[in-house]
Amino acid sequence: MKTFIFLTVIIFYKINCHSQYYERSKKNIGVYFSANPFGQVAQQNDNLNTFSFSAGVVKKVIPGVYPSIGYSYSKLNQPINFNRNTAQLNSFQTLDASLLLDKKLIKFNRGLRLTSSCHYFVLGLIFGPEYHYLLGSRKLNNSSNGEIAAQVGFSIYHYTSSHTRKSKNKTRQYDVFFRKGYTPILSTTITGIKEEYFRQEIGIRVRLIHHKVYNFLQ
Repeated sequence: MKTFIFLTVIIFYKINCHSQYYERSKKNIGVYFSANPFGQVAQQNDNLNTFSFSAGVVKKVIPGVYPSIGYSYSKLNQPINFNRNTAQLNSFQTLDASLLLDKKLIKFNRGLRLTSSCHYFVLGLIFGPEYHYLLGSRKLNNSSNGEIAAQVGFSIYHYTSSHTRKSKNKTRQYDVFFRKGYTPILSTTITGIKEEYFRQEIGIRVRLIHHKVYNFLQ
């Protein structure tokens, strides 16, 4: 009798486990957070250090392609004086849009065993164009139409061998990147002299994407 009960429990457990095999649909939405501890705003021989952080919304449209929109706040280590009486720039904010391309380079086949699943990592190359629009710049007489920039770096994609809902409904990706602006974030004329400020930054970013999943066996 005990053997019968034991076998019944094992069979029921296996049937229940095998009936929960989740796969991702194409619907997803996520957020990203980044910090840029090493940055510069440069104008000819005048280089100012910056620290910035960003947050926004990101989506995976096809494998390896991630458009995003967001917001950034940047703090200068010393102010830029445009008019000693009225205009001084200590920090600035931007609206951001980017198209990130993530190309997988190396898949580490040896996973890290934790609880009932194995965790794997993929190293990727990231690159893509960006656009940044400076907010609240009217008093600075900003004539720039926005900063066109590009980024390049590396990503680490984390996934597990499990096909449970908890494992399949989220993606975690970590980026290290270098960003360079090719048009000025700020362009203005001071006492008849045109000044243009270009940016470059080194940053780290986390992308957290939530996927809609379905039970493949139902």
